[in-house]
Amino acid sequence: MSAPPDIKHKCDVLNLKFHPQADRLVISTVDGKIAIHSYSAERSDLALTLPKCRSTCRALEFSGDGGQLFSGWADGSLRIHSMETGALKRRLPAAHPSGVYSVLPLTERIVASGDDDGTVKLWDYRARKEVMSVKQCEDYISDLIADDDQRYLVASSGEGTITSFSLRSRTVHTQCDMYEAPLTCMTFIKEQKKLAVGMASDQGRVPIFKWGHFGEHVNVFKGHPSSINAMVAATDSLVIMGYDDGEIRACNILPYKYFGVVGQHRKLPVEALTLSRDGRLLASCSHDQLVRFWDVAYLYERRFETRGMEWQQRAKKGDAQKLLPSSKVKPAADFFSDLPKDDQGGTFFWD
Repeated sequence: MSAPPDIKHKCDVLNLKFHPQADRLVISTVDGKIAIHSYSAERSDLALTLPKCRSTCRALEFSGDGGQLFSGWADGSLRIHSMETGALKRRLPAAHPSGVYSVLPLTERIVASGDDDGTVKLWDYRARKEVMSVKQCEDYISDLIADDDQRYLVASSGEGTITSFSLRSRTVHTQCDMYEAPLTCMTFIKEQKKLAVGMASDQGRVPIFKWGHFGEHVNVFKGHPSSINAMVAATDSLVIMGYDDGEIRACNILPYKYFGVVGQHRKLPVEALTLSRDGRLLASCSHDQLVRFWDVAYLYERRFETRGMEWQQRAKKGDAQKLLPSSKVKPAADFFSDLPKDDQGGTFFWD
């Protein structure tokens, strides 16, 4: 297994995002800094630091080509930086009356943003003009997601609802009934036909919605051991989730099966996850002032899918800790050493 060493900061890391076209990682910290790191399999280096701000950057997203970095700030502002030079290209100083919690660029002109008070806005950022503003929620907008066809924008919220907006009419499409806990994060699965939603609940639930039908979930993935704070899709059905208990776990959704622990942050909540452009490297952050890297290339290997029956049986007996090769608690070399050497034997799942 090969991954860069941890990046240590002087204060807590709030968010992080891999560049979609280059080997770069952008990190925001609680003291108002945004740092851009280059990385390889063996190391990472600080490439650029953007000018420090008095406010705190809480949301990070790249434009599709990676040329621009969009950021949302606790002072209610939106900012757009050039990734080539680090220069501030545009700033909307009063985009929201409260702190910006989530941001999502949609087109070459339009960016969506959500704030602490439950308002979702669309901005023509070139014209610095607000083109939609809807307050449908009474708590923070935790995440934003939109399909490639630009039909719907969906917002998850701390009040326990998801709200969809028609991007064509720029109006509310629908809102689901309120869940018993905050909805914290979202990701596409099944070729953008389904939407998986993370929940901050000790009951550990992941509601699944059919895309375009957001009034009620069609499935629920139950049995998670802790609240879910972040999620990224590694494949069309394999999702990596960051939990409040400090564990990072890989799961298959539809059908619902656990793979095991990808990595950990020593019982501190995992706050953000991001996958590299080739999907082989995962980065995570918590309240330990560290950015940690995890080599997850094995998730795409055929032996991971076909040589797990013996390990699965041991896990059911309680003889294994369900630790995957990237976990830094268990040496990677030990993981497959005692598995069958042929291609027989089930899938690497846990019930």
